[in-house]
Amino acid sequence: MLFRFIKSLIFFHKRIAEVEAVQTREGYRIEERGRGPEYNWTYTEDGREVYIDVNFTWCNDVKLYTDSLRKWSEPYGTEVSKFDYQKILNRCIHYFSCWGKVTLDHTILPTTEDLKRSLTEQGVEFEELDKGVIHFKMDADEYRKHPK
Repeated sequence: MLFRFIKSLIFFHKRIAEVEAVQTREGYRIEERGRGPEYNWTYTEDGREVYIDVNFTWCNDVKLYTDSLRKWSEPYGTEVSKFDYQKILNRCIHYFSCWGKVTLDHTILPTTEDLKRSLTEQGVEFEELDKGVIHFKMDADEYRKHPK
């Protein structure tokens, strides 16, 4: 496993350059959009965008959450067609395999509707802003005082 990790690091830039050339030729882009507690990745094509949920292991293997590819982030909430879903999935697997082994995780991810339902059930006031952004405030001390 250590040998595979070192080999992966040595040839990483070459593989990324090859994949980015394919992206340019085929008119799409997969890119990192910032770091924080998590990496943020997007797939863009023809003015449309999908946020990609992925996790990396310590040796750079990748877990790709397939459910994150089912709705466009731009235009917000629009379903990805079956054809586009398969195309995006294949392209993501190809791209992220530059890091290491890609594992598909078919877990159904929570939606904005799930979050709104949970906040309502807990009695937390919220406001839905543009493109699925939910704004709410919560005082932990006050929350603890209320029975569950």
